[in-house]
Amino acid sequence: MTGESVSKDHESSSSAAVAWRERRAQMRLRRQQDDEENDNLFDPSLLSSLNHHRPPQSAIQDNRRQNNANDYVPYVSTAKRLKLEAETVQQRKGKSVNSQQEEETLTNSQRSNNAQTRKLLSGKDTAKSSIDDEASDDEKMDKLEDGGRKADEDHDDVDVAEAEVNEAAQTLLEQASKLRHTLTIEERAKLSRQEEENRILREASKIQTNALQAASERAHGIIYTESLPTSWRCPRHIVQHGEQEWNKIRKNWHILVEGDDCPPPIKSFADMTFPKPILTFLEQKNVRRPTPIQMQGLPVALSGRDLVGIAFTGSGKTITFTLPLLMFALEEEIRMPIIAGEGPVGIILAPSRELVRQTYELVEKLCQTISNTHGYPSLRAQLVIGGESAFEQLEVIRQKGVHCVVATPGRLRDFLKRKSMTLDICRYICLDEADRMLDLGFDEEVGEIMNHFNHQRQTLLFSATFPKKFQVRFSFCVSFSF
Repeated sequence: MTGESVSKDHESSSSAAVAWRERRAQMRLRRQQDDEENDNLFDPSLLSSLNHHRPPQSAIQDNRRQNNANDYVPYVSTAKRLKLEAETVQQRKGKSVNSQQEEETLTNSQRSNNAQTRKLLSGKDTAKSSIDDEASDDEKMDKLEDGGRKADEDHDDVDVAEAEVNEAAQTLLEQASKLRHTLTIEERAKLSRQEEENRILREASKIQTNALQAASERAHGIIYTESLPTSWRCPRHIVQHGEQEWNKIRKNWHILVEGDDCPPPIKSFADMTFPKPILTFLEQKNVRRPTPIQMQGLPVALSGRDLVGIAFTGSGKTITFTLPLLMFALEEEIRMPIIAGEGPVGIILAPSRELVRQTYELVEKLCQTISNTHGYPSLRAQLVIGGESAFEQLEVIRQKGVHCVVATPGRLRDFLKRKSMTLDICRYICLDEADRMLDLGFDEEVGEIMNHFNHQRQTLLFSATFPKKFQVRFSFCVSFSF
């Protein structure tokens, strides 16, 4: 049985090969027939006539060069083009004036000839002809005077047009250079300062729009019209004083406030309803009453409003943005304790490591004071800066969780990109020396940090000198001048 099957397979394969060879032979034969038919239809004389009438290759190349030369348009600057147009206008005006003069001379000569013929033909009355000659002479003079006036007017028009074209031919740079030469030294300095301020304002408007907003908020057009809700309330007796009393306090302490529905200034820490551990800490540091920045800045921050605080160095700005952070962290810990891997509740950013370390020392002391007081939960703060071990900085977050983070933008951005920490429960962010931070090029890092927020947060900016360019972004702005 096996031998029979093998023989059948061999026969089938051989038959298929024979059929394939036959098909190839038929296709080859059909192709030869087609070639023969094409040869019979082709006329050799047609090819010779085509070659005879075909131009040589050199003529074709010359024709291409000529076409390229005709299509070539030389570059002409704007000033040169305007000058050429002015020259053409002048030439046209000159031609029109010359043609008018020629026409006038022709008409005058024709008139004189006509007058002479009239003299010859009408020789009967010499007096009458003389009168006609005098009249014609007067007419000639009048026409000549009119032609001179028209020529003068045309020349004036040409001069005006030439002046206008020359003025248009001047580029903006030439006009600016001429204007600068005419200005005095003080005016030049003032103009340069104004140009620099405009440039800074343009750049800063982009910085403040991009750096202090999350990319998702810009993409979806999200704008928060209400401030974050907080449990802090202004004391009733202060609210009852009214707007006039508040403005009187601000005027006495030289506090300048801008914004809608601004919280009132409060002249004591006890009226701000801080807990006893914080008041004790302030008394130990000999801080008896708030400074002007603290009078107005603390109520604004405790009420959940965005804030721009401007005050000179040493006026107490650090306490102004540190105490609200501790209050929010304490409230969050009482409501739901933070476990390992969670946090922070709030972030404080600064441009330099030294400033970050000084702020962290104050936050750490306040956290220890609250934690060591009986009846209060434990609060934890963490320093996040470059140049130190990242493992040690992340160990507290992984093992216990943190409430407050004081950081530089670069290291914090790295932790967030590696997902070593998140901002899921963060609701408070403060930028100390914010204008210097954004001007020094930290806007990219700050913008990436803002992109990790997927919810509303409270933003505070503090500095000793804060230009207007960064104040447009916020719904509330407070400044202090002394």
